[in-house]
Amino acid sequence: MWFNRSYFRQRQVPGPRRFKLLGHLLAGRRDLLTTLQQCQRDYGDLLRFSLGPKTVYVACHPDMAEQILIRDLETFGSLSQQAKPVGLALILGNGLLQSYGEDWKRQRQMLQPLFHKRPVERMAIHMTTAGEQLLQRWHSTYSPGEVINVLEEMVKVTLDIICRTLFSVDVITPLDTLQTVLPILIEHAATSLKNPLLPPLNWPTPRNRRFKQALQTLDDIIYRLIQQRQMSGEQNDDLLELLLQTRDEISGETMNRQQVRDQVATLLGVGHETTAAAMTWLWYALDQHPLVLQRVQDELATVLAERLPTLEDLPQLTYTRQVVDEVLRHYTPAPLVARLVLRDTEINGYPLPAGSTVFVSLYNIHHHPDFWINPEQFWPERFATREESVKHRYAYLPFGVGPRFCLGNHFALLEMSLLLAQIAQRYTLKLVPNYLIERDVTMTMKPRHGLLMRLYPR
Repeated sequence: MWFNRSYFRQRQVPGPRRFKLLGHLLAGRRDLLTTLQQCQRDYGDLLRFSLGPKTVYVACHPDMAEQILIRDLETFGSLSQQAKPVGLALILGNGLLQSYGEDWKRQRQMLQPLFHKRPVERMAIHMTTAGEQLLQRWHSTYSPGEVINVLEEMVKVTLDIICRTLFSVDVITPLDTLQTVLPILIEHAATSLKNPLLPPLNWPTPRNRRFKQALQTLDDIIYRLIQQRQMSGEQNDDLLELLLQTRDEISGETMNRQQVRDQVATLLGVGHETTAAAMTWLWYALDQHPLVLQRVQDELATVLAERLPTLEDLPQLTYTRQVVDEVLRHYTPAPLVARLVLRDTEINGYPLPAGSTVFVSLYNIHHHPDFWINPEQFWPERFATREESVKHRYAYLPFGVGPRFCLGNHFALLEMSLLLAQIAQRYTLKLVPNYLIERDVTMTMKPRHGLLMRLYPR
């Protein structure tokens, strides 16, 4: 498809007035998602923004999500297909999340069996073990009413879980180091996506030096763990073992060290980040809605009494799962999905030029008033009858949709449900009075200043 310049000018996608030089780089810096919602109300479901010299588009309707993520895959590709790597490609190399074309298909076929429901369910014991260690540490470290940073605590426990499932409980993993370097890497990747005016990585700026050092530290950890496993000759029931043993169906070859490194980096970086963000907002939501918290705790008391939750208990924890679903809708942990426009195309009659970037705003879709009753209300009961509550098949996409649908969906839902059950059994968390809550969007949406809450044993 080819468009001349006059057609682009006549049918330009609507959006807010552009500021000279910086475009809209500063607009929405305080609260990007509020800005997107306001622009959607003012200009419609397809928006145009300028990030410095670059124009990007934001799609806010389920039909557009279907076109971009499912129907028109030859037109909307991975950002890693552009010459200059940006975003997570700076960290994850050529792992599943960043690969494309035949290489992506081959990787997907190799890795998909690792995340089928049954293999994931075998990891439940690692999740509950990590949850119990978190609770034991809280009990021994904090007095009743003492303040914790919930964001930091959820990062710790989800990182603990992903390390246990990746490397097994027998491997001592440097959790503190990972907890330090991963936020540096993810923040830099997100900034590179939003700000095309960043200096190139080969410039020795303090930001670039900090990023390169953090990336080197991550690589050292991963390669050391891979080498230890290969030299030990031991068989472990974990994801690293599965990655090392997985073979291409056509060639019969296993992955080399670089390929295993990229997959491990993907699981480490993405596998804990989104769940930690969602779990952080979950405790904030329960504090803001005490009747919801009471109903969760009543259900836990009825189903579990005081024993540890197991995989077999989850089908009976129906309201607990509704709360998880509503957190993923209301506080969408990964609110934006980026795609590269590979050739001139149209969305809703508006032309999009090849080479531009389009973001599917899952957050806007999850709050679209045409498809949700009282979308700004936190109301878990809306998921009691999913077929009736979700008015469009693509109005609820917490794990994306289409061929690049997140492989870790079963893992994340299992992890969130078990952690919610374990922690809500033992503790009530209350927000520190007058604490400032601001949303910050990097690759995920998190509270900008963390989340300070008081711990009260039950």
